[in-house]
Amino acid sequence: MAKPQLIFEPFQIKSMKLPTRIGLAPLLNMPGVWTSFSITDETIEWFEARARGGAGLIMTGSFAPPMFAIPGLKEGFARLAEVIHSHGACLGVQIVSGGPLTGTGPSLPPYPNELDAKQAIMDLLKMGGGVLPEPTEPHALSVEEIEGQVQAFADTAATLKEAGVDCVELHCAHGGATLCCSFISPYYNRREDQYGGSWENRLRFPTDTLKRMREAVGEDYPLLVRISADELLGDQGITIDDTTRYIIPAFEAAGADCIDVSQGSILHSPEGIEIPLYYPRGCFIHLAEAVKKVTDLPVIGVGRIVDLEMAEDFLQEGKADLIYLGRQLTSDPETPNKYLEGRPEDVRKCVACVE
Repeated sequence: MAKPQLIFEPFQIKSMKLPTRIGLAPLLNMPGVWTSFSITDETIEWFEARARGGAGLIMTGSFAPPMFAIPGLKEGFARLAEVIHSHGACLGVQIVSGGPLTGTGPSLPPYPNELDAKQAIMDLLKMGGGVLPEPTEPHALSVEEIEGQVQAFADTAATLKEAGVDCVELHCAHGGATLCCSFISPYYNRREDQYGGSWENRLRFPTDTLKRMREAVGEDYPLLVRISADELLGDQGITIDDTTRYIIPAFEAAGADCIDVSQGSILHSPEGIEIPLYYPRGCFIHLAEAVKKVTDLPVIGVGRIVDLEMAEDFLQEGKADLIYLGRQLTSDPETPNKYLEGRPEDVRKCVACVE
């Protein structure tokens, strides 16, 4: 098969000039971060290996705004950005607030309702047989607390820009894993105020957040958004039709510069996020393709893409503009370079062991 070509072409989003169309997907397997809640030498070495290996965009896993009160975190990102830039790559940071999974949400359980309640994280913790502390129900945010969240996201984006980070990605995916997605999703959001009910109201929190972030970083700074284009919950959750009709136009109007298309809800359809080995590779690129048909914004395709021939096909077919590799770049950070050098047979491919 011919060596991939389009994927090694540069791509620009606002002020960010990517050397290739390959990105490291946002994952939580960031060494050093969870032991010290900081950017350690080990963290920098891990991300640097992916930049050295040929990824054009290095996107970190999720960082929550309160983490930026930890002394030295901004300086750690400045160090990381300098190292990533030394390899010609760009650095992005994904920011998030946890949803019902971590105890905060738009409204209280049961989810989705009393007649069809499904397990939530608090139910799962209660199965611990007394080993774990008795959990409390998720807290439903007040309007004042929502406003605080909006400002915290904006302040965090400004801090990251000051640190030399090239873009910020707002995490609005994966159901109860994130506050933004749980506000959007009819599965989790049953509020009766200006943040619940209609699509406009359920989208108000993340779109207000994007608008405030834009005010904080200026017009030319790239703001990406990760979405679950389909929560895989049927009509009880977000569907691809909802995404193309309501979510994408709202994010466009709010100032998003790029859409990262994921799927699934962490508690109820996790197979859409941590894709098992028996699922076909590239198994939800059709969602990115559907999003591309309704927007002129750049679209990122992701989802068990382990070889660059497949990634190249998706780009050539117009299904995405950029491709995220997650577990594949964990398995072999040199994947892009090995293809570029004409030795794809040397790539150590991810087997989707979900480890």
